[in-house]
Amino acid sequence: VVELLTDTDKRAAPPTAPDGNRPQAIIRRGTAVNLRSEPSLRASVIALLHGEQRFDVIGKDRQQRWVQIRAGSTVGWINVSVVRITGTLDAVPIKPQP
Repeated sequence: VVELLTDTDKRAAPPTAPDGNRPQAIIRRGTAVNLRSEPSLRASVIALLHGEQRFDVIGKDRQQRWVQIRAGSTVGWINVSVVRITGTLDAVPIKPQP
């Protein structure tokens, strides 16, 4: 099931409140980003995120190509090439891969 989160859809869950100590992934204006179940382009899409939403980064893969975020009650992975990351990923924990 794909959960659609947009900046204008009132039924969608609001983005997680920013935590001042964590880096954030910011969805670029006018773009849609797939939130995936695992850090891979082959992984299933579990949500579609739209424009200018901010999410706390809660994990990363070893190569720092993917970050794990929480979108409402959903946790998933996004590729760093399609978002803007604020802050540094140095203190973000590496999440084990399935």
